[in-house]
Amino acid sequence: MMRASALALAVLVPLESMARERESVLEQRLHRLERRQEATENELRAKDARIHELEERLRQMEAAGAARTEHGQQAKAPEPGKAGPTKATKDRVRLKTPSSPAAAETEPQYYGVFAPGKGFSLARTKYGDINASTYFLVRYLNQNPDADTWTDHFGNQRKFSPHPRNDIQVNRMMLMFFGWIYDPRFRYFTYVWTSDAQLGRETQVLIGGNVSFKFSDAFTLFAGIGPMPGTRTNQNVWPYFMATDRRMADEFFRPAYTQGLWIAGNPLPKFYYQAMMGNNLSLLGIDAGQLDRRFSYGAAVWWMPTTGEFGPRGSLTDYEIHDKLATRVGLGFTWSPEDRQSQPDPLSGSENTVIRLSDGLVAFDKGALAPGVTVNRLNFTLLAANAGLKYQGFALNGEYFFRWLDHFKADGLVPFDSVFDHGFQVQTSYQVWPRRFEAYGGTSWVFGNFRTSWEAVGGFNAFPFDTRNFRLNSELIYVNKSPAGSLYTPYLVGQTGVTFVGNIELFF
Repeated sequence: MMRASALALAVLVPLESMARERESVLEQRLHRLERRQEATENELRAKDARIHELEERLRQMEAAGAARTEHGQQAKAPEPGKAGPTKATKDRVRLKTPSSPAAAETEPQYYGVFAPGKGFSLARTKYGDINASTYFLVRYLNQNPDADTWTDHFGNQRKFSPHPRNDIQVNRMMLMFFGWIYDPRFRYFTYVWTSDAQLGRETQVLIGGNVSFKFSDAFTLFAGIGPMPGTRTNQNVWPYFMATDRRMADEFFRPAYTQGLWIAGNPLPKFYYQAMMGNNLSLLGIDAGQLDRRFSYGAAVWWMPTTGEFGPRGSLTDYEIHDKLATRVGLGFTWSPEDRQSQPDPLSGSENTVIRLSDGLVAFDKGALAPGVTVNRLNFTLLAANAGLKYQGFALNGEYFFRWLDHFKADGLVPFDSVFDHGFQVQTSYQVWPRRFEAYGGTSWVFGNFRTSWEAVGGFNAFPFDTRNFRLNSELIYVNKSPAGSLYTPYLVGQTGVTFVGNIELFF
């Protein structure tokens, strides 16, 4: 019996020890598996975040037309087995490693990412990104009126103010920072804007911006500073105008930039909209104490029936050289209750617009509508219809404007219940040397209660670096009794005569 017990113990003790050892090994393996699983989950979460970021960037590129090349052609896929460089890889420059240690001293090294028209990427993380961009315009302006004075609709002779110019100026410059933060749908855009043509004025420098959240392709909400979208060039076309500036009739009729809330989206195929509620027609030079308690409203819709696009930013020229006819039609509307206090200085230039009569007088100036009478309040209503087409380097764009000024509140009798003005602009261009040299021409007219004004324009754009974001521009303008003008534009209120403009424009 004792022998059996001893034998059992001799067998069971090693077995128990082996079992414990095996259990310890299993526990160690289990802990290793748990650590591996945790590391794998962390890696998957990081990859999911990266995939989400890449999907958002791809969506943004597709929405901006990045799926097409800058010339409006679909990128050609490389032949099987040949992975040729794409337009994106050419435009986006990353770190370049020297081919050898000896070459490191002679070969240039490049750091960062660059996308034309979107600037340089300064940082990109799973929490957000930041990009930097610059706009720079140097101008030579030579205004040559036929006379030393101009005549208003009362027959009064007036001196030009400012006087006719012949100078070189940094007409405007912007430093822009933009990207997304916390969520790729939550975006920000900040900038510093200045114009040396108005050095010493309180509106010389503007620091501003806006934020937005994209709920869907059909609905994005914005808050901050933005353009009242009542005319075509206020619908995010800048800086891809036909020239570097808007035409005379556009400057006369259009609203400007203000602070407020707005929405935008693409709810239906090829159909887009924008709508805004803002403080007034133009914000620069106006502090919060000068605003009244009434809001201004603007909206725009447009449809691009053939190709569903009209080039980057809806540009006015066919730098892309479309191989299929691109078309665009749209409507814009603006309504604003304005008072004398909330109107900017007529000479402030910048992006301000001032409500003027068709002879160039500011509607709120004393004696503008009746001798000795000052208008303190009025309602501004604008309706604008536009259309455009592009094909094989040729572009044609037109817009018609209808404007009503009414509900006058003045310190005396105003002999009008309403003042109605209307007018149009037509511009055309052609890529004479594709993506290198472009010629353009146009005209605009203002038909008003007090005067009819018009202009004829001819000019060219030269693109020495094979990109639309750097151009040399020159144009000759003949204007007859201009009703628009500021330090910011090439126009002089009341001028009849020739103006020569030369511009160097850089945007990256």
